[in-house]
Amino acid sequence: MKTEAGKFSKFSSSLALLETSANFVELNYSDRALNTRFLYLVFQHFSPSIKTNTFDFEKFETSLRKVGLIAPSANVIFKSLRKYFVYKAAFSSLHKIFKPRSAIIGCFYDLSSFALTAVFRSCGSRTIELQHGQQGNFHPMYTGWQCMPKKGYNMIPEIFWMWDRASKNRIENWASNSGAYKVVTFGNPWIAVNNHGLIKRKKTEDAIFLKKENRKKFVILLALQPFKNITECFPDFLQRFIHENDQLFWAVRKHPRMIIKDEELSHYFDGRAFDIEQSTQLQLFDILPKIDIVFTYYSTVAFEAHYFKKKVVIIHPEGKKVMSEMIKSGDFKYAETVQDLHAAITEEPHVRTPNSFTNIDLMRFHLKRII
Repeated sequence: MKTEAGKFSKFSSSLALLETSANFVELNYSDRALNTRFLYLVFQHFSPSIKTNTFDFEKFETSLRKVGLIAPSANVIFKSLRKYFVYKAAFSSLHKIFKPRSAIIGCFYDLSSFALTAVFRSCGSRTIELQHGQQGNFHPMYTGWQCMPKKGYNMIPEIFWMWDRASKNRIENWASNSGAYKVVTFGNPWIAVNNHGLIKRKKTEDAIFLKKENRKKFVILLALQPFKNITECFPDFLQRFIHENDQLFWAVRKHPRMIIKDEELSHYFDGRAFDIEQSTQLQLFDILPKIDIVFTYYSTVAFEAHYFKKKVVIIHPEGKKVMSEMIKSGDFKYAETVQDLHAAITEEPHVRTPNSFTNIDLMRFHLKRII
């Protein structure tokens, strides 16, 4: 079984390509306009039966103050609660239609996933979160659950499917306090299906960084974060590095949630060889074999580049924190000066076998058992 790269969904397509006998129904919320329309229609249907006016906001606000936190406005909370219950009602209806044995989600901590998990768990269906990216020791949703009830929370999935042992250990530090959760290391299915040639690659010969005039240039993939302020994307030392080097090609990959326009980004590469459009639109697994090094702030692209045995440079203090283990081991480099960046691109790569499980037969076996 193969899937066209242009239609490839990193998580759901990867699982489908493992070729189990299970039937997959994908619920995709990536199209914001469609999601808004969907919510409006569902809200019109379910809204009359949903009541959130019993919420004791003052008690909630007092509880937060005790731990030094400030509550959002009551209006924001009521809107979120109402949306949560709309999702919950919708997923209850979908569960009655499909009667699924299990649900696999890519991120458990948004309103729709909270609602889906609560519905499925209450109906006796298994809920699984498939690791979607790097987490680090400071991620607020994957660390620090010190007061976990013995039966757990019904909005947190029962099973966490992790890529590697380090990620598994991070979850188990708090999940082991409750008998409600199971943490398993089944590997990264995206890497597994890619390594085994199950993805039909999209031709990249027309990519601008493969044009004759650019082939001899050193290609840097700059993986951006969804910063609201463009100056955060280009710290002073990175700006200086860009303009001091004219033999580099910059493949600039925007984050899916990025609101900064291409024209604003282009300003920082004036007079330099660069591309934004293709580097953002092409599938990541089509780009990574063609580049030399990755510069990023704290993006999961760093780990995916590591699987392709590419050099990775972290250029943000937050990345230094969340990826400290990889930096300490030498797998990633940390840069905060122009000199650091020059050293990173000139030194020999520190190539080590990635600490991830990608045995596709074993992954198929586990997937059949878990769902």
